[in-house]
Amino acid sequence: MQVEELRKTRRKRSVGSRNREKKEQPCCKLRNIRQTKRKRSVGSRNREKKEQPCCKLRNIRQTKRKRSVGSRNREKKEQPCCKLRNIRQTKRKRSVGSRNREKKEQPCCKLRNIRQTKRKRSVGSRNREKKEQPCCKLRNIRQTKRKRSVGSRNREKKEQPCCKLRNIRQTKRKRSVGSRNREKKEQPCCKLRS
Repeated sequence: MQVEELRKTRRKRSVGSRNREKKEQPCCKLRNIRQTKRKRSVGSRNREKKEQPCCKLRNIRQTKRKRSVGSRNREKKEQPCCKLRNIRQTKRKRSVGSRNREKKEQPCCKLRNIRQTKRKRSVGSRNREKKEQPCCKLRNIRQTKRKRSVGSRNREKKEQPCCKLRNIRQTKRKRSVGSRNREKKEQPCCKLRS
């Protein structure tokens, strides 16, 4: 009788029966174990978390079903992003293209540590994306540098306004003095400092 009065509803040591009893009790008395952990498998543990409110489940993320990156981030899109601090919000795969396609769908205010629209490592594709985005978030590379040749680089500069291109002269096509100064006469001289 004393054992039955002390442990009122925990009948066996098996994990399933112990947690069935926990669902019958209020959760305010169950401090040191997670509330509805039936098995050690990740899927069953998180299915229980979706049924319970998330305010009592502190030490694990709420809807992490598997260890694969795609399924983990599909759950993140269903949840608000304010509770998911330590991983980026919509990183589905490790490939650069798929990661940045997700970034274009999300607002850029939460994506701090990578550039916004860098799809490939080639210079041409990276700068084609920059022309589609506003230039205020792309600080550390020049805006429209497509190739390493001097002529193609400066043809792009003439299409863009010169206020964002600080560190190179605007219309320097060749190293000869005559051609360089012919270009300066066509442009206003206020942005050609060096």
